[in-house]
Amino acid sequence: MEKRTTPLHLAAFNGHENVIKILLKAGASIKSKDNTGTTPLHNAALEGHHKVVEMLLNEGAFVDSRDNSKENPLSKAAANGHEKVVEILIKAYAPVKSKYYDDWTPLHHASFNGYDKVVEILLKVRVSAKTKDSTGKTPLHYAATNGHDKVVKILRKTKSINSKDNDERTALHYAALEGHDSLRSFGRT
Repeated sequence: MEKRTTPLHLAAFNGHENVIKILLKAGASIKSKDNTGTTPLHNAALEGHHKVVEMLLNEGAFVDSRDNSKENPLSKAAANGHEKVVEILIKAYAPVKSKYYDDWTPLHHASFNGYDKVVEILLKVRVSAKTKDSTGKTPLHYAATNGHDKVVKILRKTKSINSKDNDERTALHYAALEGHDSLRSFGRT
C-alpha cells in the first residue's frame, strides 16, 4: 500500500465491515485518497467486497471517483471479474462507458482478462463492444489475443468482428498470431 493510505482504505481492501462502521462513526473520511488517487471504494471494488461496496455507497462514497490513472471503482471491479460488485456499481449509476488510461473501458478490461459474465453484464446495459482504445483495439481484439474463447463468442455477436486496429489488424489476426484455439470461436476462418 502507498503512503497516505488510511485505516479506512485498509479495512475496505480487506473487507472488514465492522471496522469500517467503527471508522466511519469516528469520523473517517469516505472521500480520502492515497498517493495513487485510490479511495476506499476503489479498494473494496478491486477486491470484490460487495457488502463493503454497498456500505460505502450508502455512506456517500462517490461512485465515479477517479484515481491517478483515471480509473473508477467500476473499472477495478470489471478488471478483476467481480460480477456482483459490477452490478451494484451499475445500479448506483457508475458510468459504464467511462474511459481511462489508453482509452480503455471496463469492457476492455473484462475482455482482456476473460471475465465472460462481466462482459455479458456490461453488454446488457448497452456498453458498445465497438469502442476502440488508443491503439484502435476493441474488446474483441484483447479477448482473441489472450485466447478467451467464451468472451470471443459473446463479442463476436456484436458485429465488431471486422474492426481493424491502428495496424490494420482484426481480432482474428491476433488469435492467429498468438496461436490460440479461439480461432474456432470465430466460426468460418
